[in-house]
Amino acid sequence: MQHKENPSYTDLFLSFFWIGLTGFGGLAMTAHIRRHIVDKRKWLDAHTFDSGLALCQVIPGAIVMQLAAYIGLKLKGIRGSLVCFIGFGLPAFLIMFILSVLYKQSKDISGVETVLTGLRVIIVAIVANAAYIFGKKNFQNLNDWIIAVIAAGLFLTKLYPFLVLLIASLLGLVLTKKDFGPTGKLSKARTFRFFLILLVVVAVCSTILFFVNKEYFTLATIMLRIDLFSFGGGLAAMPIMYHELVDLFSWFDAKTFMDGVILGQVTPGSIIIAATFFGYMHFGAI
Repeated sequence: MQHKENPSYTDLFLSFFWIGLTGFGGLAMTAHIRRHIVDKRKWLDAHTFDSGLALCQVIPGAIVMQLAAYIGLKLKGIRGSLVCFIGFGLPAFLIMFILSVLYKQSKDISGVETVLTGLRVIIVAIVANAAYIFGKKNFQNLNDWIIAVIAAGLFLTKLYPFLVLLIASLLGLVLTKKDFGPTGKLSKARTFRFFLILLVVVAVCSTILFFVNKEYFTLATIMLRIDLFSFGGGLAAMPIMYHELVDLFSWFDAKTFMDGVILGQVTPGSIIIAATFFGYMHFGAI
């Protein structure tokens, strides 16, 4: 196949739609994306890809979703970013929506689990391998282990996940004492304007939603809050999501929540797509 240095929007959408349809394993999908974008298509060089992956790892949200947006941004600007983000997330959303409808009708996923038992074992192995690889990369000294052990202990006490993240961040600042220094220009003016406009649009839409339907507004702000504080990808969002949906609002029992997580794991794409299941289960399609 001939390599394309300047892909069209159609190329980007179809490529990321295919990646989103065939990729399993959450964070482990980064290797799948790298093979397709760097090794096969050669749309990005390895250094640019790795820099984007590192950036996506230090900001909150689903890492693989953000990586898709980053690749689109580097290749075709803001429009390319939106095309890649939508193309990548659409297959998982459609599959999760169908599974959610089937689940709500039967209240049981035993049939799904039977069919996908082998796949779940493979996914566990993929995620375990990804945890090992990223752990090996990030656990570089004693301070990293201290922060990890303290954070794990705090999670076991069922402390609010945001507080655990805040404490871990403060420990990181205290123990590492890195001099960040000047970082230079972070973005171009048009990119800054785009995100400023996006922020205004989100604020306006949230305000309208508050007056139109306060329950939908509550759901939207919960998901925004979860995504804002879910450092480390979709798996890191699960404890926060459990606290919000099960402990705080009592929208689901523990079994239903875990069923949603299972469906999120066996669905291609990021595990954060489980949010589709929770939204449909509580509010339906409309």
